[in-house]
Amino acid sequence: MLKELTARKDRCGIGQCPGVYEESPGKVIIVGAQREVANRVGSGEVALEIDRGLVSRAMIQGPVSGMLRRTANLLMRAGL
Repeated sequence: MLKELTARKDRCGIGQCPGVYEESPGKVIIVGAQREVANRVGSGEVALEIDRGLVSRAMIQGPVSGMLRRTANLLMRAGL
């Protein structure tokens, strides 16, 4: 079952919005717009674009796994 980590102020009522979810300890799912990033996406992977603040606020909201922190850092370094 997915636990929503997206800050309340970033959630939308229709359910089809960018968001951050924890599937199980150590496993994070990020929903966002799919993007092409040349030479950076491996087989079976996708690159997503979401607002940097959305990730930051999700990290602050509650207990967050190290995986989310690493993902947030990667997104910020990639300029996404």
